[in-house]
Amino acid sequence: SRGRRVGPQRALARKVSTLSHAVGWVDSIAHNPDFALDEGGASKYPAIAAAIATYESALSDWKEVCEKRAARDKNKYYTVRGGYLTEFYPKSVPLPEPESLPATDAILNGTCKSTYPRPRALAAIKNHKDWYAHQELVKARDVHVKNNPSLGDSAVNNREAARFVSASTPFAGKAFDVRVDGTYATALSSDTLQDELQRKLGLWLSAALPTLRVALERGMPVDFFGDYLYNKAHHRRPHDGVLAAWADAMRAPANAPVVHGDKEKPELTRQYNEGYKVDLAEPHAGPGGCDEVNEVKLWTPLLKTSSAGVGNASSGGTPASVGHSYAFG
Repeated sequence: SRGRRVGPQRALARKVSTLSHAVGWVDSIAHNPDFALDEGGASKYPAIAAAIATYESALSDWKEVCEKRAARDKNKYYTVRGGYLTEFYPKSVPLPEPESLPATDAILNGTCKSTYPRPRALAAIKNHKDWYAHQELVKARDVHVKNNPSLGDSAVNNREAARFVSASTPFAGKAFDVRVDGTYATALSSDTLQDELQRKLGLWLSAALPTLRVALERGMPVDFFGDYLYNKAHHRRPHDGVLAAWADAMRAPANAPVVHGDKEKPELTRQYNEGYKVDLAEPHAGPGGCDEVNEVKLWTPLLKTSSAGVGNASSGGTPASVGHSYAFG
């Protein structure tokens, strides 16, 4: 209570509201028998009854989420390059372990020997359940857009579901986490920041709307989300920008030369990988002293074009096929 006294009923309600600090429940009943539950396990105090119901609902949600995760782990999609992915769900926020979620009766009768449930563990359960619920909403939106097309819509199939999976991956949006230090390298213009956020959140590109509306009036195929412009754009400039930054970062601590590949001059890296254009090579930097070759790919899940492969072990697939269910980037 931090310096002020509160009544015993209010204090107990606050304690049991999360059922994460109910260690003294049995002692509380010993001093106030009126707080005891009836034979059916119910309480006449609304706060206590609500706390018990909320916790039992959380246990049910935890079981539901675990079942969904287990089912998705069995859904394998084989890629063109070999290997497979399992159907995506967020892993960055771990679910609480079973031993950290004791049964309600064990908490209330004082027989619980494990760690009592922490609020953050209960919050993690809710976050996971909300993620699954939101995924169903964006899938429903994609079906609605497909059945009810309108001018300015994106032509990308399953657009919102693919965007949602991509935005939920561990490193999505990391550019927004860069600490600004006043240098050009950590600065983003307001227009760029706005565009990136709108793309990430599935919003119209407000800066381009006036131009897009004029193009639409003239019968040009446009979409207000920017997918048409992105898929028609020349991607060499951003690719080379990422490659140059990566090369500089590798050269800083390197004890051996770092070879920057050139698409127009494949002979510069031919000795490292014959018949293939290498983006970046490090001679003798690989395991056992072998050469290490690297490649930069600027993936997007929002592709209109179809792709080869069907996702089974004999014919793998690519992001444009199932980016709404599997995290390719």
